[in-house]
Amino acid sequence: MTNGRDVWLDGAHWNLYTPLKDLGHEVYFYDTVAPQESNFSQLVDSFKPDLIFCCLTNDKKIAPHEPWEELIKYNDSGLVKTFNWFCDDTWRFETFSKHTCHFFTVCSTPEVAYIEKFKTEAN
Repeated sequence: MTNGRDVWLDGAHWNLYTPLKDLGHEVYFYDTVAPQESNFSQLVDSFKPDLIFCCLTNDKKIAPHEPWEELIKYNDSGLVKTFNWFCDDTWRFETFSKHTCHFFTVCSTPEVAYIEKFKTEAN
């Protein structure tokens, strides 16, 4: 299914974006595969979100436009909360999640067994 911009929408759209909109939240979807906006910071500054919700992978083959530097800037500023859903911890924890979780205000994982790993191994 596409959103009219020839972009494939996955489970995150249907399980996160749509329910948040349905609850009455003002939500903006920034596509890290093929963004329509070229300046992430300008977009965030104009939207002024309370939370930037991410599902970053650091995999350029999957999402070539992940705005890491800008997200780190916003997280460090304390003006907006940043959240990353590490959805692939069973195979990406050692090489990705545990090394990048500190760039976000809050992180989550669907893997219960990895909660303790985040507490003890993440740097």
